[in-house]
Amino acid sequence: MQMPNARQISEEQQDIFEDAPIDGSILVTGPPGTGKTVIAFLRAQVIAKRNSNAVVLMFNRVLRKYTENVASTMEGNIHSSTLHSWLPKWWKEHKIERVSDTYNPNDEAPIYLDISYAERESVKVLGARFDGNYKKWYVNSSNFKSQCWREFDDKKIIFLENTFHDRKQVKMAGARYEPSKKSWWITAMQLKQSPNDFNKWLPSETTIDPPEISKWVFHWEQMLDMYLESDKGNHIDWGHLIIDEAQDFSPNMFKFLRLAAKQLNEGGLTILADENQRLEEGSNSSIDDIRSALKIKNEREFSLTKNFRNTKQIAKLSSYFYVGLDTGMPELPEREGSVPKLITTKTDTEQVSYIKAFLKYRGAQEVGIIVDSEEDRTYFVKMLTEEISNYKVQSYTSKNAKESESLSFDKKGIITVLNRRSCKGLEFDIVFVPQLQNFSFNDTDLTSFKMNLYVICSRARSELFLMRTECGRCEGSILEHIPSIDSGLIEYKAMD
Repeated sequence: MQMPNARQISEEQQDIFEDAPIDGSILVTGPPGTGKTVIAFLRAQVIAKRNSNAVVLMFNRVLRKYTENVASTMEGNIHSSTLHSWLPKWWKEHKIERVSDTYNPNDEAPIYLDISYAERESVKVLGARFDGNYKKWYVNSSNFKSQCWREFDDKKIIFLENTFHDRKQVKMAGARYEPSKKSWWITAMQLKQSPNDFNKWLPSETTIDPPEISKWVFHWEQMLDMYLESDKGNHIDWGHLIIDEAQDFSPNMFKFLRLAAKQLNEGGLTILADENQRLEEGSNSSIDDIRSALKIKNEREFSLTKNFRNTKQIAKLSSYFYVGLDTGMPELPEREGSVPKLITTKTDTEQVSYIKAFLKYRGAQEVGIIVDSEEDRTYFVKMLTEEISNYKVQSYTSKNAKESESLSFDKKGIITVLNRRSCKGLEFDIVFVPQLQNFSFNDTDLTSFKMNLYVICSRARSELFLMRTECGRCEGSILEHIPSIDSGLIEYKAMD
């Protein structure tokens, strides 16, 4: 990520930089390309110069890597991290112990009991149920042979997904039985209604990890109760948290942060958000959600409107997909460029050939390839690596999260292939969006489709290409929601 110098900062950025209070909470909203991430690091710099700790948090690993160089070059105590990396470390410093399983009355997951074989009738009378399919048969991964009960993981012991009726067959195949594995279970509601009946059988292990509803989904309400009940003298002051792309987080997180901050000497919060850039419905916040959870007052809310990233032509096409949420549209930039193109090909390989031919006669650029599925991501990584020798091809998948650490940004001659869920906050000289016909879409979810295209198109600084094959699924319905050739927003081009 490249930071502007003092002359390149706009008046509205300068106003936030100079006038926004350092204590308490502030909210900064702005559409794509208006410099929210720039403000995040300018704020961090100001706070660090006051000998305070500044932590810039974001949702995804790719954006953290994209901004890594900025944090490393700034003076003072400035860190950048994903929330899912920072939060567990901060929480564990408090050493708040809890039972390892989360017992939440609203949680439908079963609670397995630690009982002996002799106690089975006692728990049965109290309403516990037996899970005959619970994994108790296992094999060593070192000599594992393919079976239909296979469960993939990286453990030395692999428990099998066999049924009770499969027990003889797995035994003959060499599997062994683990009698201590928990098979009797109750619901969280049963535990809440009769805690004394079951307490002696609850798992006794404790942990200082933050409670989760599911993997990477923190139980903010339970965390708040535990935090407020803990010894205030042990609370770890985070200094000032700066959360970029905050619309990707749940409202309960902001409520937790506000009330936790009251227990701290500093506990500052800077929130930067654009609800028009939500890529995943159901797991995020609107601007009103954030305002309400943090109780933001008018004088503590700032907005950015000037688009620094795109050409006027790219900004106009992006605006076509704007769905009208509160953050609004940025002002059109003055910089001129070519009209974005919709390239139609007969095959997938023709899309690769077009990208190859286009880049062959251009100076080295920073190129983004944005797709909608893991299948398409894998395909374009393979094909572009084989076909284009004068560019380095890099990629990231959440299936191998550590890959993000090897990504390189702000360098020419690199093609970055990403799933659309990982592209937010990034920018490239040229963006190709291949396999448009494969993008998730249906008529009942038109808003989400438009928001996805709004985010994707606004990643391009100078040139933008949407690409489709004639024979793809959803071809007709998607074209109904792309600007027509007569709109002047996009140029249609068919490959012979």
